[in-house]
Amino acid sequence: MANKKNVKKTSKKNTKNGKSIRKIVIATILILVTIVVMIIILINRPSKISCTKKINENGASMQSTIDIESKDGVINSVIVNKVISIKDENGQIDYMDAIKTSLENAYKEEGIKYNLEIKENELLVNLVYDKKKEYILDNLFIAVEENGVSVNVVSEDSENNYATIDLSKEYSDENIIKIIEKADYKCN
Repeated sequence: MANKKNVKKTSKKNTKNGKSIRKIVIATILILVTIVVMIIILINRPSKISCTKKINENGASMQSTIDIESKDGVINSVIVNKVISIKDENGQIDYMDAIKTSLENAYKEEGIKYNLEIKENELLVNLVYDKKKEYILDNLFIAVEENGVSVNVVSEDSENNYATIDLSKEYSDENIIKIIEKADYKCN
């Protein structure tokens, strides 16, 4: 009878040990799967490049930010944000509506997604470039002149003087930064 009690105790210990070992194995597998998934996410995460530029010339100031998201050399999207303000010596003329209308027409013609908003004497320009074609990202020049304001939206870059990116081509992050820094942007 003593043997039967020892067998039952040993059997219960083995069952408890088996359950503990299974729990440890399952926990270890879950941890390993989590680590592998995190590594895959980090490896496949798109890279992001952000560049800024400030201009203060001819009575107009413009602060621009270009944010580029790419993965494996393919640019997914480019977002450009600009804050434009005009300094009128007399303080009498509001050029923002004229600039906004001019830009709306230019961006519609180019097929660029845009949002323009006048807020506290500044024009906020938000552009999204996502079609597989060539874009000039640094294409806006504004100057206050004696008889008004001049708005120039460059549509051709035959000499590669501007930040021109073709979303149908592949670029390394280093090449993207070189292109944008050539247009006097600072990238990080």
